[in-house]
Amino acid sequence: MREQRKNHRADVFEDFAVIDQATGDTLGTLRNISSGGMMLLGPRTVKVDQPYRLTVYLPKPISGISKLELATVCKWHTYDKEHMLHKAGFKFSTLTPRDEELIVMLQTEYEFLATITER
Repeated sequence: MREQRKNHRADVFEDFAVIDQATGDTLGTLRNISSGGMMLLGPRTVKVDQPYRLTVYLPKPISGISKLELATVCKWHTYDKEHMLHKAGFKFSTLTPRDEELIVMLQTEYEFLATITER
């Protein structure tokens, strides 16, 4: 059964550094993003149900913008023992219309599109 999502989620092929604004720590890299939230992969643990102000640095500016500053809440967290990395999902608390526009542009520019052929 395929998962149904309210918003288009784009897996990204570039490494986008994700920084916790409160501590300045790099939490990891962006793995996918939608207008509802994002998932990151990284070396640090995060607390579920905790609000985070995150900065996502873009590899190159989009419409003159080089970073996204986002209010989020961590909704889930897991630890991958095999790869020794943390995965975490964040829901956006608020997005401006400009943030939403930038997310769509980011998806268009950096989405990893896998082609699946059924036989």
